[in-house]
Amino acid sequence: MLASQKYNILMLLVGIGLIYWSTLPDEHLVIDKSCNIVGIRNQIAEKVYGDSFWRLQLKAVDESLGWLQRAPAAAAHDLEGQSRNFVEERMARLSDNHGSNKEEAKARETRERYDNIAWLSACDAMIRTRLRD
Repeated sequence: MLASQKYNILMLLVGIGLIYWSTLPDEHLVIDKSCNIVGIRNQIAEKVYGDSFWRLQLKAVDESLGWLQRAPAAAAHDLEGQSRNFVEERMARLSDNHGSNKEEAKARETRERYDNIAWLSACDAMIRTRLRD
């Protein structure tokens, strides 16, 4: 009987350890474009760890925002000092489908980067508000 009790206790501890390990908060972004948690494992982690989960997500959001805001620095220098007319002409060429594929890809990439900055900024604000409450 003693051996089976030790086995039961061992299995209980292993089970608790697996649950703990499987619900550890992820240090990477686990939120979608609506700032909702993606995946059942991450939803459980949020319930178990609460503010700790959100602090890790805030850190991941801030790191991603920092990277996105630094990445286009070289691209910003391309437009620096150029007239507004030049930019308007360039956009007109793109909309008339006369622009090169490179310009279209660059415009699409810039638009996606700004969309991601807006998304991450909104999630950053939501998380900070949640942590204050």
